[in-house]
Amino acid sequence: MPTPNTFQTPVDGPLDITKMTTSQIEQYLAQKKAQESVLPGGLPHTAAQLITDLQAAHQSDELLKAMLHYLRQRYPDMQELARCKRGLPQWLPDKTKYLEHLSSMNIPRAKQRGGDIPNLLLHRLGSLDDADLDSRLERLFASKRHRLFLNTPGSGKTRTVLEGLARFWGLYFTCNQDPFLGSQDLSMGMESLKHRLTTIENNLQLGLLLANQQAAGRKLTGVLLSRIVIMEYFTSFIKDTTITNEHRLHWLYLQVCPSLLDCDDKSADIFHDLTLVLEDANLDVLRMTSILSLSLSSICSNLRLKEDNADLYIVIDEAQTAVKKYATSFRSQDYKIPRPILRELVVNWAELIPDTGRKAMKATYIITGTGIDMELIRDALSSTTCKSDKVYKVSHSGIFDTAASQQHYALPFFPAEIARSVGGKVLLERMFYWLRGRHRFTAEFIAMLLRADFHNPHILLSDYVKHIAGFYPTDAPDQFTLGTSLPLLDFSTGPIPVDNVTANTTLMETVRQSCHDYALHSIVPQYVGVAKDVELVQHGLARFKERVMNVDEMGKAKIKYFVAVDEPLVLLACSAYLNNVGGPRARYDYSLHGRVMKDIRTHSPQDGRNGFEDCIATYFAMAFAKPTKLSSVFNSVSPRYCKQVLLNRRAQIVAYHRSWVDGQNIDSWGTYDIRPGMEQSLAGCLGSSGMHSDSRDPQSALLGWLRFEGREAFCFPSNLMGPDILFLLRLTKEEEERDPDYFSYMWVAVQCKNHNSYKHLPDGALIDAVKTVTPNRFFIPRDKNVVTASVTQKRNRLDVLGTFSELPNKEPLAGKYSVLRVVVGYPAKADFKEILASSQKTRRLESLDRQHSHPLVTLDIQALKERYRELGTAVLNEMESRAIVARRARKGAIGDLHAFARAVSAEWNLDEWRGHFAAMTSEQLRTYLEHFRHLPGVNLPKTYRGPEHRLQDLLEEACIAYYRYQNGIEVGPESEDEELEDADNDSSEDAIMADVDSSAGVFTDDAMKVDDDLSLTSVSSQDDEEMPNTNGKRRTATMQLRTWPKRAKLGSR
Repeated sequence: MPTPNTFQTPVDGPLDITKMTTSQIEQYLAQKKAQESVLPGGLPHTAAQLITDLQAAHQSDELLKAMLHYLRQRYPDMQELARCKRGLPQWLPDKTKYLEHLSSMNIPRAKQRGGDIPNLLLHRLGSLDDADLDSRLERLFASKRHRLFLNTPGSGKTRTVLEGLARFWGLYFTCNQDPFLGSQDLSMGMESLKHRLTTIENNLQLGLLLANQQAAGRKLTGVLLSRIVIMEYFTSFIKDTTITNEHRLHWLYLQVCPSLLDCDDKSADIFHDLTLVLEDANLDVLRMTSILSLSLSSICSNLRLKEDNADLYIVIDEAQTAVKKYATSFRSQDYKIPRPILRELVVNWAELIPDTGRKAMKATYIITGTGIDMELIRDALSSTTCKSDKVYKVSHSGIFDTAASQQHYALPFFPAEIARSVGGKVLLERMFYWLRGRHRFTAEFIAMLLRADFHNPHILLSDYVKHIAGFYPTDAPDQFTLGTSLPLLDFSTGPIPVDNVTANTTLMETVRQSCHDYALHSIVPQYVGVAKDVELVQHGLARFKERVMNVDEMGKAKIKYFVAVDEPLVLLACSAYLNNVGGPRARYDYSLHGRVMKDIRTHSPQDGRNGFEDCIATYFAMAFAKPTKLSSVFNSVSPRYCKQVLLNRRAQIVAYHRSWVDGQNIDSWGTYDIRPGMEQSLAGCLGSSGMHSDSRDPQSALLGWLRFEGREAFCFPSNLMGPDILFLLRLTKEEEERDPDYFSYMWVAVQCKNHNSYKHLPDGALIDAVKTVTPNRFFIPRDKNVVTASVTQKRNRLDVLGTFSELPNKEPLAGKYSVLRVVVGYPAKADFKEILASSQKTRRLESLDRQHSHPLVTLDIQALKERYRELGTAVLNEMESRAIVARRARKGAIGDLHAFARAVSAEWNLDEWRGHFAAMTSEQLRTYLEHFRHLPGVNLPKTYRGPEHRLQDLLEEACIAYYRYQNGIEVGPESEDEELEDADNDSSEDAIMADVDSSAGVFTDDAMKVDDDLSLTSVSSQDDEEMPNTNGKRRTATMQLRTWPKRAKLGSR
């Protein structure tokens, strides 16, 4: 049996609060609070008395007096807050080495499970030192126009509007149920409507719609009235003083920390408590509206605001929550379109405090969110007495796009000894690389640093990135990662919601392309989105950006908004997630591997991208994710060109990074693991596209990468250099070699040949490929040598060789510059057997490298296919099949010999010629040879013998001779040995200039043009060098197109 004084909710019938005792009222209010999941803590007896007084009063002024009397009794310390004698509670750790520094920072405190934490959102509120802040606030607040402030979560929207409310009188509401920021009055008020609203299925159910509007209107009016009455109570204490920004700031303190005046209950909420009391007093909307008008007049009087300056800014933060609530319970103004509760919120409050002079104060509404339809807000305002339904969109919230802006924010939190230390300066570098972009990433990490008392900050940064992005960064220098990780700290925000990306196929495709392009090439996408891509912003995967379209005669700029997926950490998080969806048997259409396989035939001369190169680079990244024997990936051309001892070395791909701090090098080497099913780890992006960037000189970008200024594993040099791919391997010995501490570094230079032939590459193509990866030949075109090259080519070559020489711990078995030369051929195989069987061709091959002894290997394509069979190698198999089909299709089809000969004479395109020959049968090759033997400048033997590849070589020589004749180019020296100089003989600037002077007027840079190859073949400058157009005039040039020993007469006339 319940005790006589125990309150029980009646089973049926309305609740008559006038028949309840004071004790029962307090119990009822406490139960109601618990049912609505509000913060714990009951109301004092004054609340019950207020309910009684409100129900007994008849006049609006009596009702307002009763409410103010309640507030004076309940919150007597308001005077102290209003007169700026009380502020936000300060955070200090229980134990710290930096007590003096942290005390001086005066960091506000927030309560979180597990204890108090630093609240950086409110730190230095009202005095933030941000050069861009004034312009942002000017656009948001100064114009007195309704604003829709949209951008991705964590981008600084809330801090921006709070800074505005520190300068202008206003109200701050949040639609989020966030116990750490703002009152729960609005969010819980909307939540309490859950069982009171009905779904409206069509525009004929006007009765149900009216009932929904009345229920929502009563609740929302009570929320606004409570806030206004408390604002009147606050301003009553400063009506006789000079109003300053400090008063506005302390009013804002109370709104963002509504428990500020309740010392006994840190989770109390002054605004929500009064809202509950008003609801239980059962006041109708008309009476609440009357009270609100009186209270607004008092506020205007207390603040001594003139009629033309009585502005009140009402901020509705995180409004996307209200967009999702009760989406079918309300209707648009014409009743046709379903609307969420956000519409009713704007309609109700805009009627209570419109933007006209009818009320004592005029309201300007600023609504923030991640993605809200502007038409929804316009429709709501047009349904009210507001003078204008115009809503202006703003998206610029301020982000850390530069290292300087991020450091300006972060450094004040660092104790002096940390900020001045080498480790602290390297930490700032790493912070910008990983966390640049939205404010929340940086602020959250600094809060973690403060809680950890700056213990093991580099490990903490790596752990933090792992938490929010799903992969582990491996770029931290070893000297700063000694010790163990900290115990797992609670994060106030969760991981980036990358799993949302797979919910929509169209969005997944957009993000997949952007994130994998960034992961592989460091290409930050500038994706211009459309309306439906707002979902990406709502999920936190993209952000709104602005672009000035034009400026009118009055100087007013027209701004266009678009969606961009361009934040580095988000892009890498998406790439890592998509690369691992499904574990070891990753979704082929999601993964990076699947992406490069899909685009394997893509070749874009404009930005230097080549799908076949991307595929090979991705394979190397997976093959060398962990220490792996070189022999399991490469085949030696011959023991003479690569010793077995080297092939037995275990190799792991690394990104070597060097920071120059306080006069010393701080080196780190990071590893990668992008294998599906494995924990993803990255030292940064896999590769860099800087060598093809319009914003940076390609040579400077290349040298920067070679000097370890970047954090990428792969470099894709411009065609002018030679190799298609460069990367670095860290080598260790086998355990049986009994040298566990041994390690060395070795460059890998790769040339990729994607010839559409099922046979092997022609010998000429192979030798040219070796030229491109031989250090001595870098930047030297096929038709030149180190003597006849231009000044620029020589300087570029020496600069690169100089950086190669600076590699620490060079591998002694990898030649002078510690370079492994790799030739990749597919579907046509890179087979050197025929070259090695010919003493002449062998000498030519060896003459390229001279005495530098750089090992030469080919990629084991079969091993690649076997290793990644489960990931999907169907594209590679299809390429083989296409090559076979193409060869069969050409059998018996000679083509137009005359058209081919005209093309040869008009344009130098050796790779295209070779591709044409590779698909021919022996009979077709002989037919072509018979045609060319009658052309001027060509001197072929009377009979053609030997296998197809020998006939291909002969036809290639005939094309070269014919091109020479048609363009008036004389034959150079007979032997390449005669023209090739050792790199050591011209390694100084003086030698460069002397060589140039000696050949002045013979051959200049202007005479050499690079013609990008549009075929599938991955080419270098040696492959696409266009011969000089002499307009039929003969010119002697110390150069060679192709000089074959003992066959010089072939090209003679």
